[in-house]
Amino acid sequence: MDDNAAISYYIVRGGSKDDVTSFLNINSENGQISALKSFDFETLKTFQFHVLATDSGTPSLSSNVTVNVFILDQNDNAPVILYPLSSNGSAEGVEEIPRNVNAGHLVTKVRAYDADIGYNGWLLFSLQEVTDHSLFGLDRYTGQIRTLRSFTETDEAEHKLVILVKDNGNVSLSATATVIVKLVEPKEAFAASDVKSAAKEDEDNNMTFYLMITLGSVSVLFIISIIVLIAMQCSKSTDYTSKYLQETNYDGTLCHSIQYRSGDKRYMLVGPRMSIGSTIVPGSHANTLVLPDRRTTSEEFQVVATDSGTPSLSSNVTVNVFILDQNDNAPVILYPLSSNGSAEGVEEIPRNVNVGHLVTKEVTDHSLFGLDRYTGQIRTLRSFTETDEAEHKLVILVKDNVVATDSGTPSLSSNVTVNVFILDQNDNAPVILYPLSSNGSAEGVEEIPRNVNAGHLVTKEVTDHSLFGLDRYTGQIRTLRSFTETDEAEHKVVILVKDNEVMTLIMGQ
Repeated sequence: MDDNAAISYYIVRGGSKDDVTSFLNINSENGQISALKSFDFETLKTFQFHVLATDSGTPSLSSNVTVNVFILDQNDNAPVILYPLSSNGSAEGVEEIPRNVNAGHLVTKVRAYDADIGYNGWLLFSLQEVTDHSLFGLDRYTGQIRTLRSFTETDEAEHKLVILVKDNGNVSLSATATVIVKLVEPKEAFAASDVKSAAKEDEDNNMTFYLMITLGSVSVLFIISIIVLIAMQCSKSTDYTSKYLQETNYDGTLCHSIQYRSGDKRYMLVGPRMSIGSTIVPGSHANTLVLPDRRTTSEEFQVVATDSGTPSLSSNVTVNVFILDQNDNAPVILYPLSSNGSAEGVEEIPRNVNVGHLVTKEVTDHSLFGLDRYTGQIRTLRSFTETDEAEHKLVILVKDNVVATDSGTPSLSSNVTVNVFILDQNDNAPVILYPLSSNGSAEGVEEIPRNVNAGHLVTKEVTDHSLFGLDRYTGQIRTLRSFTETDEAEHKVVILVKDNEVMTLIMGQ
């Protein structure tokens, strides 16, 4: 390789103490950049720096590039309990309520926060431990604890509740809080509430005083800012202001240009319409336009820079903008969908289906059912038996990360409920239990006295005849009249047993 072609890479570092480039390292031979510390999404979401590449020629030639770094969020912060909080810093508290409160009475509210931003910072509350589940209920989204019924004399005077607070990260982090609920007689409760209200009144008075000072300070700063702004506007000429006034139309976009000033230079963007929410980040070597994703992956526009001389001179450059995708759409359930719009459905299947029968096209794992994680198809894992329940409820979680995975951050999800009702099918022919001969055939001999009266019970299976009658529901065979000397001594009775299905299954004897 030519000696002049050896390239060295350097990061252009600033002189400030808080310069992010001080935490970056670059391999001067291959240009590989590595971080010397972890970056926190909650404090720094994006930054940029410049890399300079020089050759080994004489004189040395160089080129530079701007690197934009986007930091991805991670669930790295556990929930923190704000209330209850004891004097020693543990998440414990005692609540006293009258014994005569009604159902729905607010006992307390567990408060917590998570330093993570967005989906990872969503909190859910659940009762991990409670002495009596019939007495207290917890709202999983607000953390409110309420009574489920009125108290009785047999209820304990003290109840311990342990509340689990967890975030919504892929690997969720959690914290627990303990609330001791004490039941007191109404007079004691009123006395305690008077003490609390007095303390709260003093606290409110102090808070009001500080708020008045704060509002006064903000008002003074606001008036000073208005005065300074008016003075700056008045110092500008009318032509200069109107010349660079942004033109807008009613749909909230800029008609002709977006302009900004940097030192003695004025910049104007010329090209397709862009949202007013779009921002321009000035830089020494590059300018970045941040646009919302509109299903296009790139945009191109021109920047015109003009000076204030007479005549005015200008130059332009073409800027290519590459739009980054964001995981901003949660999955939407298309099927099942009930008439009220909720993701619920009912599927009816015969009880005698074979293994692998397609139930529907959404499901979770179960001993009876299996879910294809890529297609959403629900199939039976085995044949049903008589001991299986006739109704099964399946709740399916549809996620765009982990289960049905894409690389979205944060992960978005939706869920659906499928109710499966197993229908009975006429797949079993009747089986004769009696009469039954020694060789297994449905034959039997019954001996009865000749002088029996009408209505005598012969046996418990029969058909219709002049001498015998059969109860069609119980199978009892009875005599219809008394026997006479002329009646035969032996009678053959053939009974037909059939079920009640439309396609009837028949067994005859």
